[in-house]
Amino acid sequence: MAEAGIYCCHLTRFIVLALTTACMTMVISNSLAMNFTVICMWKDGPAGIRLNSTNGVNSLDLNSTLSSAVREPMFSKSQQSTLFSAIAIGNILGTLPLTFLLNNWGIRYTFTLYGLISAFSTLFVPVLVDVNFWLIVFMRILQGFALAVSFPSLGAVVSSWGPMKSSGTYICLISCHFQLGALVAMLIPGELCTSSYGWPAVYYGFGIATLALFAPFFIYFRDSPHIHRNVSSKELNTISLGKPTSTEKQPVPYSKIIKDLAFIGICVSNIGGGLGVQLMFQYGPIYLNKVLGFDPKATGMAAAVPYAICIVVKVIIGPLSDMMTCGSERTKIIIFNTISQLPMAICFVTMALAGNDMVWLIQIAYSLVNACAGLSAVGVTKSIQLIARQHSHFIMTVMSFIVSVIILILPYAVMFIAPDNTRSQWAIIFLGSAGLITFTTMFFNFTAQAETRPWAEHSDKRTVSIRMRRHQSQTSSQPNEKHKIYP
Repeated sequence: MAEAGIYCCHLTRFIVLALTTACMTMVISNSLAMNFTVICMWKDGPAGIRLNSTNGVNSLDLNSTLSSAVREPMFSKSQQSTLFSAIAIGNILGTLPLTFLLNNWGIRYTFTLYGLISAFSTLFVPVLVDVNFWLIVFMRILQGFALAVSFPSLGAVVSSWGPMKSSGTYICLISCHFQLGALVAMLIPGELCTSSYGWPAVYYGFGIATLALFAPFFIYFRDSPHIHRNVSSKELNTISLGKPTSTEKQPVPYSKIIKDLAFIGICVSNIGGGLGVQLMFQYGPIYLNKVLGFDPKATGMAAAVPYAICIVVKVIIGPLSDMMTCGSERTKIIIFNTISQLPMAICFVTMALAGNDMVWLIQIAYSLVNACAGLSAVGVTKSIQLIARQHSHFIMTVMSFIVSVIILILPYAVMFIAPDNTRSQWAIIFLGSAGLITFTTMFFNFTAQAETRPWAEHSDKRTVSIRMRRHQSQTSSQPNEKHKIYP
């Protein structure tokens, strides 16, 4: 007999995936908007005209008027570094309550709260830019605070809603929000900065879009497929196959996790991989504009291409990793981690050593850095899901913290090493990054695991045992159906 209800063709998990990915995309875009708009934000021009500001005057239309004037950036290099690092400070602060909130509030309420913080802090940037610089820094801290929810939410949603059989596909699809967020943050500002609307439209648009996406997320999303009214028993079996039978929340064995060599390997890998990705995330547009000399619109297009390529790679590689039958899960994780990290290091070396007449080669290497990084979703991220199961959100929180520290240090390191944004100065940054990525990749490959770790298995078995004992005690207190006398 067919079940009664609206079950969305037994594909509710993909609706959840789409909503979650869209919301995460906007949280990422909000945090990256400043990294692009900073190249088209200028102080007041002649006659008090603010270039690309709220009066709707296009800076490109004023080039003839300002030919004799020197356009001064709205923020100095030290202020830019402060604004970029503010995201990291907020990210670190945002990770502190995350484990508590996820354990007590759940994904739905926690993620929505962080999303609202991201939306309103983005909306207030153009309002406060003329008031005080430190208010803008505070808004950036709030954007970073909200960004902290990205990694843990990814882990929690995949753990609850992603089927084990197709975990690679689910992880790759939902992790596309990193690239989609960057894509939105490069393309849209690139168009708006050179339009009559100017850079403030970026923040208003992003803020409104964030609110518009989090509303349906909060209405539709549930922390577990077991309590979602649109999940059929068929789909629930698909999602639950191979997972622990318990749906109860379990305490996180912090001390056992942090002492595990597999966990240490994941953290080390995240240092190298995180540096490579964040270098492109935070400084890709600035590198293209200041070092290679691209104009803002061309910068937006050139910076967006790598992320578009990465999304295509993820869509292909996710199902491929699930269908691969050659080798163990650990072997597949090591293979995908290696082909995601080592080519990134090679691309950095290429960008460092290519001559001034080989800009085309630099562009190719720049694009491949982010395309290769996408494969880490079926490397490190998949390893986390397999070894930690229900505790994966804690490891993802730690990963978020590590990335936060990288974002905090990176602006000052770049300002120290490349104060003039010359090719030779950036070559030092690229070569150093390549060396670190190579080391961290080898370390992870040596320590990588794919089997559920003892600290995750123990809590599963203990909970199942408790549930079985409760059931036995309840049934033993009732008369056996065979001996029950009916009137």
